[in-house]
Amino acid sequence: MRKILQACLLLCIVSTGSAQSDYKDQYLGWIKMVKPNDPVKPVRYDNRVFTAGQLSLSNLLSSWVQASYTPKGGLGGVHKISNEKLSPYNPYTKSLHPYYGASLPTYLFLKKKPGGGWTPENNLGLFLLVEANGLLGDHVDLISSPEQYYFYIPRKNGYEEPDKQQSSFLGFDKHPVFSKYIHFYQPAGIRYQAQYVVLLSRNNELPYVQITKGEFMEQLEKAIKKDYAARQEKITKDYGDESQKKYFRDYEKAAYDKRMNAYDRQKEKYKNRLQEKAAIYTEQPGIHLENQPDIFEGEAGNQRSIPVYKYDPVKTALTNSDRPQWIRISWGGSRMNDPVFKHMHASLLNNLDIDYIYNYFFDPEKVKGKAYQPLHSPVTEEKPVVQEVSGNSRKAQADPSVLFYEDFSNTVTGKSPVNWASDLNSQGQAVQVETVSGQTGNWAVLKGNKINLRNKLQLPGNFLFSLEVAVPQNFTWGAKRLVIKLGTDKSSLLVNMKPGFDGNPGFLLTGPDQYGSDILTTSRETEVPVPGFSNNKPFNKFLLQIRKNGRSLELLINQQQALLIKDAFIAADPGIRGIEISHSRSDSETEKYYISNIKIEKK
Repeated sequence: MRKILQACLLLCIVSTGSAQSDYKDQYLGWIKMVKPNDPVKPVRYDNRVFTAGQLSLSNLLSSWVQASYTPKGGLGGVHKISNEKLSPYNPYTKSLHPYYGASLPTYLFLKKKPGGGWTPENNLGLFLLVEANGLLGDHVDLISSPEQYYFYIPRKNGYEEPDKQQSSFLGFDKHPVFSKYIHFYQPAGIRYQAQYVVLLSRNNELPYVQITKGEFMEQLEKAIKKDYAARQEKITKDYGDESQKKYFRDYEKAAYDKRMNAYDRQKEKYKNRLQEKAAIYTEQPGIHLENQPDIFEGEAGNQRSIPVYKYDPVKTALTNSDRPQWIRISWGGSRMNDPVFKHMHASLLNNLDIDYIYNYFFDPEKVKGKAYQPLHSPVTEEKPVVQEVSGNSRKAQADPSVLFYEDFSNTVTGKSPVNWASDLNSQGQAVQVETVSGQTGNWAVLKGNKINLRNKLQLPGNFLFSLEVAVPQNFTWGAKRLVIKLGTDKSSLLVNMKPGFDGNPGFLLTGPDQYGSDILTTSRETEVPVPGFSNNKPFNKFLLQIRKNGRSLELLINQQQALLIKDAFIAADPGIRGIEISHSRSDSETEKYYISNIKIEKK
């Protein structure tokens, strides 16, 4: 059995783009499919006994999740989980009620198996937990003990702006079905990954209660005295010399007296408020009260208030039965710009029949005789809708001197460019094609994301690359640049740009990427101004042209030469292959770039 903390910490991924390109768009499914009637045996360890009836629910819950979600870009695993086994490191878990269920990770780093197929290379990936009587939040170290477990839920009582964005990802916060039940986004805590949580319980009753200040203070006093006794015992064990023992005992006694004095002051302060609900100023307050501010209110100006909970003893008394008192479903492990995570998140929101799961356990007559079915198929192949290209595109296709032309006319507005692979931005959005009022044709909009031409086009030794670039009014001064990358890795040339402010010129920078270049003669960027490319008009547009002729590089702005470097390239034909256009980050609605009319001519 695996403890939840391990499942959350070991199965984590921090950044996007982690799935290997060999399988990132493939439905890889599950290492093993679980059936509801797979055999189970009772399990006994520590002070716990799990019946076959309880553990069979792990199979049932796993099968429902697997029917609703097929991993794409990763490989799904499954194993049963239940209470942590007791050890010297987790005595606070002894008093916990029984919980059990399944962990269904999606492994992201894979290697090929002999004979074909994939297998996990390590245990890094996304996590998905579905549990009967599952735990919430994280324990409060200071007052949790083998006799009583206390916990908090990270920032459940209020989100900061980035958390609000995560909470609303793909409509989770206002989901029409999930909204009938307790559900929330849980930001990352000190020990736990950020996660989405759905909590199913009869009549939406919470399985926990907020404790009072009086109970907190009572447990705090016990913790201080227990800590002091443990320190005295350790001194007796560690030191044989009586003078050393006396020195350290006196030191600890002085610290203990200060601590208890601080405790007494707090108790006196709240003596008439002990029935108030307890909320602490920090997630994990320490035992050194003599060096800390007020444990409930913190320092002056503190705005954090973190409720402290314990599981409802009325409900936990019933958790030894084969019927769960609540069901906890949670998932996370990556960010909105990770397509593997976005697919998992969307699958759970769109396919998992939460109503059925609730009714099965808490209103069974509604689903009596009905087998679980996902709301939608977990495997969907979205074929891009391609429309007829424009007259300009047909004309370019007929011109033998034009190697490539793209005006996004074959892409339906609101969709990603047909011929390009798009990464997701921090909001989980791909590059989209739009029309612009007062402008002709379609435009691809980059807003903290990027596109790569699917066909890794080989550019000739001499070429003219051109495209139109624009930004909207009030584009933020200091926002990120648009980067055009011709080539791949170090065999590339970069041209990046940013508009000016309030009518002032923008600028272009050209040179190698941050890792250097194997095809350019310089390791430095060259900057040139871009007159007219600012943020004061409704649509600020210019034409960029990049001409390569032998070893020379020329940049033209609105068909006027802006830069000429005669020996820019090491070789006349460096073998440039591939096109990437990117915008690394967007922090507001106006921070976006429009591009269209991309053309590559052979010269």
